[in-house]
Amino acid sequence: MGTSTIPTSTHPYPRLGRNSTGGPTNPVTSNPTTRNDIGENEFDPLYLGVDVARFGDDSSIVLPRKGNNIRVWDEYQGMDTVNVAGFVANAYLDLEAEGVAIDEVGIGGGVYDILTRRNLPGLVGVTVSAAANDKAQFHRLRDEIWGMMRDKCMRAAYSFPDLLVPGEQESYGQRLANELSSVMYSFDANGAIVIESKLQMRTRGVKSPNIADALGVSEALYSTSYRLWGSKRAKDRMKRKKEQFYPGGPTKNSQIWMAQ
Repeated sequence: MGTSTIPTSTHPYPRLGRNSTGGPTNPVTSNPTTRNDIGENEFDPLYLGVDVARFGDDSSIVLPRKGNNIRVWDEYQGMDTVNVAGFVANAYLDLEAEGVAIDEVGIGGGVYDILTRRNLPGLVGVTVSAAANDKAQFHRLRDEIWGMMRDKCMRAAYSFPDLLVPGEQESYGQRLANELSSVMYSFDANGAIVIESKLQMRTRGVKSPNIADALGVSEALYSTSYRLWGSKRAKDRMKRKKEQFYPGGPTKNSQIWMAQ
């Protein structure tokens, strides 16, 4: 799948900082460059970032990535946890992924529990409400994750897909860039950064950044993804688990359905 640069003129990301009125501003860079020359490292594992939505206008997102190359994701709306779990498992199989990172807070916990009972190999839950690693700068892990994504946007470290969204004039990459630039932040009593909640976004008429949150869940495990899924020891362990998960070897569900 091709990727391309998102022009700065199209997505003027505001800088991390307070605005002139002292109110909150966006937590990402004013130079939203993504690149199409980021090669994929064969040792980087392909894994999924999953953000699970409640019923309503929000969509559940299953986002694949390999290194900093973000691939076209799937969106599912109005589905219960059982069906979302089924589509996550299908994506894992169809893409021959090595792992799945899922937001296990709230309704995502139900999907995580279902996939755990099914013994999905490479499944890792991310508790975004946990304490940040850098407590001096970030209030919680979710706030720290958004800081990580902001830093990568500043360094043009991501490669987003340039394929047009079906029926629309914007690409998948542009849609993700729009979400990354939509979220505001403030500070807690200790001066740590607090990213606004989805409820706060809805209050000011902004849709939930489900795609960006799925990227964020995957970003939380980026630094440890090779140890978890990419090393030879991890691959050998995953191979054994996959053989248990798919007796007789993995067969794509789509092929099974087509054969019926």
